Amino acid sequence: MKVAYVVVDHLAVEVERRSHPELRSRPVVVGGLPHERRPVFDVSTEAARAGVRRGMPLRQAHQLCPDAVFLPPDEAGYRRANAELLDLLEEFSPAVEPDGLDGAYLDAAGLTLLFGEDPVLAARIVRAIRRRLGLAARIGVGPGKFVAWLAARLADAGPVVVAPQEVRRFLARQPAWLLPLGPEAHDRLRRLGLRSVGQFARLPAEDLALQFGAEGVTAHRLARGEDDAPVVPRARPPTLVAVRELEPALADRERFRVVVAHLLADLAGRLQREGRSCRTLALRLELEDGKRVERISQLGEPTDDGAQLAGVACEMLEQALTPPSAPRVRANLLQEAERPGGIVRLEIALEGLGPRVARQLGLFDAQRQRRASLDLAVDRIQRRFGSRVKRVVVADEGAWLPSRRFTLKDY
Repeated sequence: MKVAYVVVDHLAVEVERRSHPELRSRPVVVGGLPHERRPVFDVSTEAARAGVRRGMPLRQAHQLCPDAVFLPPDEAGYRRANAELLDLLEEFSPAVEPDGLDGAYLDAAGLTLLFGEDPVLAARIVRAIRRRLGLAARIGVGPGKFVAWLAARLADAGPVVVAPQEVRRFLARQPAWLLPLGPEAHDRLRRLGLRSVGQFARLPAEDLALQFGAEGVTAHRLARGEDDAPVVPRARPPTLVAVRELEPALADRERFRVVVAHLLADLAGRLQREGRSCRTLALRLELEDGKRVERISQLGEPTDDGAQLAGVACEMLEQALTPPSAPRVRANLLQEAERPGGIVRLEIALEGLGPRVARQLGLFDAQRQRRASLDLAVDRIQRRFGSRVKRVVVADEGAWLPSRRFTLKDY
């Protein structure tokens, strides 16, 4: 058994610095503004040296490090970066197990013929993460998940590979506070004078079971290098994906709409043949300058209608290519699409797949469609002219059947 552990320290901070290079050498605290009553989501190494820790109140973090840059969290952006990291790692190994937001385990057995010996494999993974994601990663390789995780902690100067015959000696040098034990157990270790994993490993297993219970037995096995926990691949939701490489680059919006409609017609046909519908539509673009743009839309109700999906995708495109009316603190990656150049790669993904939702046809389908169109028009007017435009719903007294119409009044 061979496992690699990859970690991107402070991934949230690194994602922010990727968008704002001017923050590279400055202390950064992610979680909100100093006056907000919220916890610290992530912290840079510079701020950590001042005593700032994840989970502490933002006000306390500001007291400890007043020179830090405080940023609101972009959790969706961090999850996307984590998904990109996992996708990249799956190009090296078919079994990748996420470990929180920052790390992941890889089943590294049998990869030598494909990528070379363990040090070569580890170096290739680190280079790929740096080149394609713009993130700095550390990696450790060993015969088990615990050893690989410990090795990654020491990989500041480069990948660390622990051979099977070196496991006992490697573990004996590690501090005891790294053992997977609860706070009370670690406090008991300190009172007993146990400072290293090697000292813990030399204790009788029976005594540890009496003192620490089941978690003590598990930690004792890990301290002795007995780790057979498998790498459990992440569960991937069912998705339909269509990708189109555009050469030459596509800069005309009308042509882009034609391409989108064609791809979504194919995807919708697959949905209909399989008797399924989707709840989420994702649009991902890659530009000539290497920048990436992503928009994700949660649909109001499941659908397998290609024309409806194409309309949503074109609306997402307009939002992506329309500059915001007011400046934002956070850099808007979607504005990258306005730079000179065109789109070289288009990816459309239908996510949240499920069985087709049955719908009874009624007398009021046309009316419902008219109301939906009017709702969309009203929302656009309100976004443009502000809250002074109100929507008033009144009964249409002249109708034979009960119906409703919309009237706009300017207050």
